[in-house]
Amino acid sequence: MSSKKVVLIGGGGHAASLVNAFGAEKLCGYVAPEASDIPLTWLGDDDAFFAADNGSPVHIAFAAGRNGNMEARRGLISQYGNHEHAILIADTATVTPGSRIGEGCAVMHGAIVNGATLGCDCIVNTGAVVEHACRLEDNVFIGPNATLCGGVTVGNNCFIGAGATVINCVRICDGAVIGAGAVVTRDITSAGTYAGVPASRIK
Repeated sequence: MSSKKVVLIGGGGHAASLVNAFGAEKLCGYVAPEASDIPLTWLGDDDAFFAADNGSPVHIAFAAGRNGNMEARRGLISQYGNHEHAILIADTATVTPGSRIGEGCAVMHGAIVNGATLGCDCIVNTGAVVEHACRLEDNVFIGPNATLCGGVTVGNNCFIGAGATVINCVRICDGAVIGAGAVVTRDITSAGTYAGVPASRIK
């Protein structure tokens, strides 16, 4: 991570988790439409940040966790495309040699990235496992305690819910949402929302 302190873009629950995981000493404030109760300095909204921009590295802390709206998160990422996107890896996370972690990723407490490749601006949440030879494209959210078995490919702007399991070598297309606790046993080839055991399209 850059030696400069990092600005969080977003002030919701995922921002609070980032503060807990990485400590306020690495973070210098947050940008959000309004102040929240996270223990960092509120720097105003996007317009205020750009007006006072000092070149600080940023981390996109908007997780889109409630509705899986990763397209909205992608739009936010693009607004900050001229900034360095900091990589944040919790001290209790495991990232094995041979793993590749893209710009702007967060690997949270207890997560395991075992010889996998993460694109830019991905979140591997608390206790999640991304196994050997997995590949995540850009802007992918892996929920708490989700498991991607070996050789899984996840496309851009995907949301994998808490506790979901994706079995070996499954491919998930861009824009898919996998519900909490789902078990994905075959390729997902069209964007939509999938849930259940085995997972099937519900929306």
